[in-house]
Amino acid sequence: MIRLDKLLSNLGYCSRKEVGRMVKSGALTRADGTSFKKASDKVVAEDVRLDGEPLDPTELLIMMHKPAGYTCSHRDRPPLIFDLLPERFAVRDPKLSCVGRLDKDTTGLILMTDNGQLLHRLISPNWKVEKFYQVDTVLDVTEAQVERLAAGGWCLPDDDKPLAPARCRKTGERSLELVLTEGRYHQVKRMLEAVGNPLTRLHRSQFAEWEVGDLAPGEWRHFTEAEREALVESCSL
Repeated sequence: MIRLDKLLSNLGYCSRKEVGRMVKSGALTRADGTSFKKASDKVVAEDVRLDGEPLDPTELLIMMHKPAGYTCSHRDRPPLIFDLLPERFAVRDPKLSCVGRLDKDTTGLILMTDNGQLLHRLISPNWKVEKFYQVDTVLDVTEAQVERLAAGGWCLPDDDKPLAPARCRKTGERSLELVLTEGRYHQVKRMLEAVGNPLTRLHRSQFAEWEVGDLAPGEWRHFTEAEREALVESCSL
């Protein structure tokens, strides 16, 4: 149970002072249609309706098809992928964060959550979450490059920690799929440069078992309850 005004404020809908006016106007009701008496009423989030509609989930877990030109950190200069979400998400408490990052020009699937423990598990290399990348390259892809990218045990320039083994397969004359369980800074770009075949396009098609699917660039959706439970279970939370 939580105070109605605190709930609406935490979810970013309005300030706590504004909730009193919303109660008086009848905009806030219970699921059965009955009215609240005051902003300090204790409620369960699932029982609250705003203009007849359920509230956002108290814990966000979102997937988005990140378009090119957007960055993924609150500290970056705009445009940010958070700009593609409802404005109220920006003032939620706790704050919504990306599960890892994709570079500005990289497209594809990115997850976002305000569950700090889940976020930590998903970005930790200890949990070996697989990320699938589709890569276009400057030069023809060779079998030697594929073997090198998959091998692991070697170090990127200016990095003294050996890479973990990966999966790599050639998908075209100048394209390949790379599956990583790590998330180092510009890792895919640096790996391709290290084998002498810089990339021209990078797209993440899949994160763990979740695929970008038919989401268009810039589109997003909430995880279903079944998807959320499966992800939480896979991280042993």
